[in-house]
Amino acid sequence: MQELLIPVLEYLRGIWRFRWIGLTVAWVVCLVGWLFVAQMPEKYVATARVNIDTNTVLRPLLRGLAIQPKSGNGWLC
Repeated sequence: MQELLIPVLEYLRGIWRFRWIGLTVAWVVCLVGWLFVAQMPEKYVATARVNIDTNTVLRPLLRGLAIQPKSGNGWLC
């Protein structure tokens, strides 16, 4: 147990000895990260495409429930 405890205590002493350097490095990394995120453009893009083949499955299901388009140019007037 003693041979395991000695390296752990040495690491803890080293961490405590260089704590201000570690804290400074952490602050610099955080500030650079915050500046990078603040410079990113606020751009939100969403796209969706739905392709439905109404001639196969939906026509029998929607018969009597939906308006049937007139044949011809496809526009209802």
